[in-house]
Amino acid sequence: MTLGSAGQTARSLSIGYDDNLLPGDGTLNQTSGDLTVAGDPRIGYDISGPGGGGSVGKLSFNDGTVTANSLTLGDADSDGLGNGTLDMSGGSLTVNGDASLGTGTAVSIGTVNMTGGVFKADSITKGVGTANFNFTGGTLSVDTFGFDLTQDNTDNPSFLSPGDSVGTTTIQGDYELLGGSLVIELDSFGSYDQIVVTGDVSLAGDLFFLDYDGSPHPFTITYSGGDGNDVTLGAVPEPGSLILLALGLLCLLARRRQA
Repeated sequence: MTLGSAGQTARSLSIGYDDNLLPGDGTLNQTSGDLTVAGDPRIGYDISGPGGGGSVGKLSFNDGTVTANSLTLGDADSDGLGNGTLDMSGGSLTVNGDASLGTGTAVSIGTVNMTGGVFKADSITKGVGTANFNFTGGTLSVDTFGFDLTQDNTDNPSFLSPGDSVGTTTIQGDYELLGGSLVIELDSFGSYDQIVVTGDVSLAGDLFFLDYDGSPHPFTITYSGGDGNDVTLGAVPEPGSLILLALGLLCLLARRRQA
């Protein structure tokens, strides 16, 4: 199935669905247009039970928009195998709820390969199975990320940007910024985006502040030595209030380790 026209609405969506002991494989390629899913989209969904063929589903998302209330990648009942993959290279995906990876059984697998586009979600969580989130390009905006997150620029520029406006991203695990940018927004009332990490943090790359008139202020993040907890921000020119704000932001990080 290939989606290429605008304004489509689906009551439900399953890609790779097995309920009769036979393998259920499926792929949806979206090249443009708008798709709204009213139900719970499942990619790689197996309810056939023990001895079933399992299911493998993939959403290849190149352009356009997809909006859903939730998203499940890799889900199975009983002893089944659900393997779901989202390959995102462009477009805009909005999940007004939870995006869950690897749920149902320990052998279920949920994978996101994000090389471009914009992915917004209330939360991205991990079930009892395996969750893979490969963030090598594009913009990620999420309130809660439920496991370790690594960000890089292997494919395209990558940006971690909390919320649609001023908000907080909480990473429930370790955060490793190998390459890419943190985008922190300021509003006219002095509020600003925050990133809270419950585990270890390794920072490299760039920090961008967007003030209330939309003007970007670039910073670079470096370690100044010591035990790895000393962080230096550099900017040209260096607006003093933003430097102080940035230092306040970094103090929210639970633990920091040297890159």
